[in-house]
Amino acid sequence: MKNIILILPFFCLSSILMGQRNTESYFNAGIGISNWGIPLYASFEKPVASDINLGGGVCFQTVNRNRWRHTAFGLEAIGLYYADRVLALPSDFDVYGGLGLGFYFWDHDWRDNRPFYEDYDGPASSGLNLRGFVGARYHMNSKLALNLELGGGSVISGGRFGLSWRL
Repeated sequence: MKNIILILPFFCLSSILMGQRNTESYFNAGIGISNWGIPLYASFEKPVASDINLGGGVCFQTVNRNRWRHTAFGLEAIGLYYADRVLALPSDFDVYGGLGLGFYFWDHDWRDNRPFYEDYDGPASSGLNLRGFVGARYHMNSKLALNLELGGGSVISGGRFGLSWRL
């Protein structure tokens, strides 16, 4: 009986949350805007409550400048709030805002046979990095959509454009 009393509130809360869930998960992929080349990104998001999705993503970019090659790789956890209901948008459009908490790794390679005499620490990482963004999605059909994000706060964010697949 004790177990039922302990489990009942958890069951009721999860039933309420699951009943309000938007069941549309998305896989997103595309290119970005940055002063370090053209980043490639991929992310996944899953609904956890009404109008709220959580997920994660990865991004990669590389650029050659003079005798240097700069490469960056990022891992990120994301949270999104969809404002479709509040704004009373048609079902073809999604508008959202969110935060990403990421960790970025980068490396700068000297690509010349001549010696390089300045101090250089080699590969590095960012520590935790917080970025904010706003985005919109236009659904072309029941499975495929175009997405656009604008944001700031990390070396791999400026903006993103890509495709979303509804899973």
